[in-house]
Amino acid sequence: MKSKLLFTTASLYYFLRLAIFRIVLIGVSMYLLFHFKENSILIGVLLLIALSFFLFAGQDVIEVYEDRFLYRSTSLLKRLTRNREFIISELAVISYDGSAKPKVEEGVAFVLLQFFVNNKINRFPIIYIEFKDGRLEKIDTDIYREDIAKAVSVISKQISRHR
Repeated sequence: MKSKLLFTTASLYYFLRLAIFRIVLIGVSMYLLFHFKENSILIGVLLLIALSFFLFAGQDVIEVYEDRFLYRSTSLLKRLTRNREFIISELAVISYDGSAKPKVEEGVAFVLLQFFVNNKINRFPIIYIEFKDGRLEKIDTDIYREDIAKAVSVISKQISRHR
């Protein structure tokens, strides 16, 4: 029996934005390929950059079901390493820590700080999971704080129901 989806951080807006972004990248790549003979080195580098954007662009998603929650990525390359499933009955505690994504005016200062402090500042929350067997696990994600707060709340309610 398939369990019911209780909450997801995925949104139609982001899906459409990502689809349009990838379509534009394909169009730009086709244009660059058409002009490849004019400057093969520069266009080759631009094609590699476009390919890397195409493969890495995506969003992390948490899907909470009655008996489990999934952490996955919509990025083509991150799917290989970031898809994980957690059984709620095996969890003891879930929590999160981190700051909200900076506003536009804070963005420049934030990027400079990250550059100079070697990426020690995390603009997105980190999810901490403690299992009943004592294991600890950390999920470093790019999901906004508000969505993480909702997901952790729903998961915590499910954990208390499975005790």
